[in-house]
Amino acid sequence: MTVGIIPSRPETGFGYIQRGELLARRHGLDVYRLARFTEKPPLEVARAYVASGEYCWNAGYFTWQLDTIIDAFAEMLPQLHAALRTVVEHLDDAAGMAAWQGIEPVTIDVGIMERAHNAAVVPCEMGWSDVGGFAALYDLMPHDADGNVVRGSGCYVALAGGRNLVASDRLVATIGLDDVVVVDTGDALLVMPRDRAQDVSILVRRLRELGLDSYL
Repeated sequence: MTVGIIPSRPETGFGYIQRGELLARRHGLDVYRLARFTEKPPLEVARAYVASGEYCWNAGYFTWQLDTIIDAFAEMLPQLHAALRTVVEHLDDAAGMAAWQGIEPVTIDVGIMERAHNAAVVPCEMGWSDVGGFAALYDLMPHDADGNVVRGSGCYVALAGGRNLVASDRLVATIGLDDVVVVDTGDALLVMPRDRAQDVSILVRRLRELGLDSYL
């Protein structure tokens, strides 16, 4: 079983869950067959997902009975299952450590949930947010009268603009800018539209390719 967050907007930084037929209603919540997981979509696809009403954000919350998940490991990830049995049987000796170090990592989403034939999803609204990006940070923090979020010991002056996220320990001023993120760390400056916040991971990879890891 997984929890699906009812989306409040098209979001390209989250995975999505498509629901299938209604299976039951429990404690005021609908339970649907889990049709499929999808990866982080481009914006137009995310808009279509939200408009369809068939998709939820994948929050990564799963629950199961212990024997059910062990059987799933045995069926779908037999090598990993065997390695884990060895670890359990040899917790205090070299064989257990060797088995642990030899495990090939795989996420529960990819290894089990995306392949399970008996998975279900419960759509819900719980005030959930994936605080893993600047866009989510902006949504959660207090805003001023112009919709700006300001963090750090510096100050921010905006002329003809608003709904910006600014993090700095010195003065930042903008003219005519809306919906941007400005992050000043002292030795590096990041400026981007808020709706491109998920591209930070791409930028990080690029900086590493350029040998600029010291700025991360």
